Amino acid sequence: MPEQNMFPAPFVEAFLMAEDIRNEQNGQVSLVGVFSDCLFSKLWPIRFAKLCYMVRMRGLTRKCAHGLSVWALDATSALVTVDGTLDKLAENTEVAVFNYTFFGLAFEKPGRYVAKFSASDEGKTIVSAEYSFVLRVPNADELYIECGNCHVKYGTGVVTKGSLDAKGCQSVCPQCKHSNPLETRAASRFSGSA
Repeated sequence: MPEQNMFPAPFVEAFLMAEDIRNEQNGQVSLVGVFSDCLFSKLWPIRFAKLCYMVRMRGLTRKCAHGLSVWALDATSALVTVDGTLDKLAENTEVAVFNYTFFGLAFEKPGRYVAKFSASDEGKTIVSAEYSFVLRVPNADELYIECGNCHVKYGTGVVTKGSLDAKGCQSVCPQCKHSNPLETRAASRFSGSA
């Protein structure tokens, strides 16, 4: 009796986001700094020095085109897109691993984002999957100001629900160390962020 394929239709077994993906000499793949689906930042835009996605598929039996794009949920175009072709399947395995690495990818504001993966053959989608994640500020009541030198928005450490009288107070930018006046007119909140 011929051996039947345990996985008749290709499917995504794992979809992860991490700081780094390393292919070891012994064939193992190491994921470093695997992210959850909720990340917090006091500095905007968030710019990742390196951001990686790993998609692990089972049941793929043929060559295919593949791609990954990262979107803000409310956007009309992708922040970044990469496409490729899987020309050769690994021997004696039903697992295909797709690794994507982005350098300097920036997210302008808090909100919900999604990474979209797809594999296709001759223009027909074989399988697709999404990895949804949220970028947030740690405290919705914290005041943020834009640095007059490097123009990033950053959390001042001042948390208030009412008006603020901060005449003569300064706040130091965590990115460039420039001292900025902390004024009610200049300070804002990321209200309603995802």
